[in-house]
Amino acid sequence: MATTIAASCALEHPSRVRGLVLASWYELDGYPLMEDRRRQKHAMTFAELHMKMFEVARESGRQGLSYRMRREGDAWLPILPTAPEARERVIRMMSSHSPEHYIKAAEFYTSMPNLVPRLKEIACPVLGICGEEDPSPDRPELLAGMAEFQQVWIPGSRRFTMVEAPSAFNTALASFLARVA
Repeated sequence: MATTIAASCALEHPSRVRGLVLASWYELDGYPLMEDRRRQKHAMTFAELHMKMFEVARESGRQGLSYRMRREGDAWLPILPTAPEARERVIRMMSSHSPEHYIKAAEFYTSMPNLVPRLKEIACPVLGICGEEDPSPDRPELLAGMAEFQQVWIPGSRRFTMVEAPSAFNTALASFLARVA
């Protein structure tokens, strides 16, 4: 979600953005393309997933949602970290919201614009960061037309590279920030 917001900001307010970091930016092709791609690999689209999370959170509360994510997490979200500590941290984060949050998230996913055709308009340097084991990895070829694009792949991690491999993530980020500062 944050990727779409950040890219939209860079497109609409280029004078305010000196550099753009896209962490796991698979969603830039928007709705319905993103959901169609997800449907090919996963049991549920993001909108369906968030509606399921709403139902569980409403019926069983945040603890019930955490429990279900621990039990069925790979079926729901195959992007969850595999390392137990990182996995638990992400599950706690994702189940920490009120039930209504998940409805809003589903609505957001179904309203995401396709930003790919406009990405070449972004003039600032762009860093893409994604885990090598992400089941829905970034597609750097979509950003091939950008002047200053760099993709970094974080070994041994999936979607949540900043949680799964914070040292590697922070090294890539620090290097990029030093370049655009």
